[in-house]
Amino acid sequence: PTADYALLETAVATGRKLKLPIHVGNVLSQDRLYDEEIDLKKLASYGVLAAEMEAAALYMIAAKYHVQALALFTVSNHILTGEETTQQERETSFNDMISLALDAAIQ
Repeated sequence: PTADYALLETAVATGRKLKLPIHVGNVLSQDRLYDEEIDLKKLASYGVLAAEMEAAALYMIAAKYHVQALALFTVSNHILTGEETTQQERETSFNDMISLALDAAIQ
């Protein structure tokens, strides 16, 4: 299951217009976010950008019903390094993602 390319292209263009840092790539979607059985360092070396729990289901449902779907993510903490955003950074960056998603959706 993958993102709809037209939505992705619009989101990237919108993010650039808003001067937001944009990264496009593969994301691990699984039902356990903190899973000792998965080698996250190896996945990172393969270019996997993040881990999350809902995108694969979203894309499968979209495919079933023949509708467009796009998952957008704001990273709040780094699983490998332990780095975390501050509360203020989360408030600001999450608002940026909401603006990006809404702006992209109406285009």
